[in-house]
Amino acid sequence: MDYLIIEDDDIDIMITKRMIEIVSPNISPVALQNGKQAMSYLEHRWQDRSLPTLKFIILDLIMPIMDGFEFLEMYSKSLYKKFPTVPLIILTNSYDQVDKIHTQSYPFVSTYTEKPLNKNLLKTFL
Repeated sequence: MDYLIIEDDDIDIMITKRMIEIVSPNISPVALQNGKQAMSYLEHRWQDRSLPTLKFIILDLIMPIMDGFEFLEMYSKSLYKKFPTVPLIILTNSYDQVDKIHTQSYPFVSTYTEKPLNKNLLKTFL
């Protein structure tokens, strides 16, 4: 796994995965339904050292159980030091400038964009 999608909507996951396949056909990203699953997955993989190089994370903000904002906070406290060069792409339906400003306060958030994922933007990370 080189790419992680954290998204609760199956259609958005399918669209994002398809866009990644179009840009880079050899990539098969892992998709998780919420921030809690993603934190558990990343922590477990880090502990047993089975996590290959992580290229980027695509994160939705509005999800059940643990939303994107909670994930950002937890990630900054426990995982950012382990993955200091991994950019996070915020991919959301939120058009709220406050959300954008809040997410960009984290040094590892490199992009905030509205759904669907833009092919040209994705190319800059692949």
